[in-house]
Amino acid sequence: MLKKILIRVDADCNIGLAHIVRIHALIKAMGEPYELFLWGRGVNIQNYFPAVQVFETGDGLLDGMKDILEKVNPDLLITDHPHLSADHWSQLSGAALCPVICIDDEGGPVIADLILNGTVLPAYHHYPALPSDGMVLSGG
Repeated sequence: MLKKILIRVDADCNIGLAHIVRIHALIKAMGEPYELFLWGRGVNIQNYFPAVQVFETGDGLLDGMKDILEKVNPDLLITDHPHLSADHWSQLSGAALCPVICIDDEGGPVIADLILNGTVLPAYHHYPALPSDGMVLSGG
C-alpha cells in the first residue's frame, strides 16, 4: 500500500509561485512511490501537478481541514505556507494524526515535527512553539 502525503500549499498572485516550485522540486527528488494529495488554492497548483487530486481551500487558510484530513488520512503532512498564525498551527497540529513537516522562511509559532528553513539569517530561525521532540534544519 502506498504511503499518502498531503501537502498544504498555495500558488496564486497573492502568495507567489516559489512555494509550489519548491514543493514540486521536493516531490520529484523523493523518488519513492507514494500517493500525493494537495490542499490549497491557485490555478498554478494544477499546472505543476496535473495528475494529483487538489482540495481547494476557501477564504480561510485552513478551510475544510478536518474533512480533508479524514478523507485522505495521510501518513505525512507537509506545509509550505508563510501566513499561518499561532492559532492556525495549534488547529493543524491538533487535527493531524501524522508527522508534520513545515517548510518555512521566517520563524515563528510553527508546531511541527520537522522544520526546514533555508534562510541564512539567524533572526529567522526562532521557533518558540517547537515540540520538545521536534527538529529544525536551518541555513547559515
